[in-house]
Amino acid sequence: MNVIKWVEDYIKGRMFKVRVNGGFSDVFDVASGVPQGSVLGPVLFVIYLNDLFEICDGRVDLYLYANDAKLFTIVDSMGRSILVTDLFK
Repeated sequence: MNVIKWVEDYIKGRMFKVRVNGGFSDVFDVASGVPQGSVLGPVLFVIYLNDLFEICDGRVDLYLYANDAKLFTIVDSMGRSILVTDLFK
């Protein structure tokens, strides 16, 4: 099996729900991120970070703390953003 396909299958199809005071929310698809608490999680996070630095190229603010990354940019009056342009090249 192709390693890229294997990793893709590992990441896709994840879901979550939230428990508050004994009740549960609906189940939602996980749209982004790296599986928490997994053996591959740290490796996938490092790969994710390396790509972010290359993609953003200093035009988007990238803040890192522990195992989290946040991206910030200015959105113009038409709703366009350098961030969206860079991420979907």
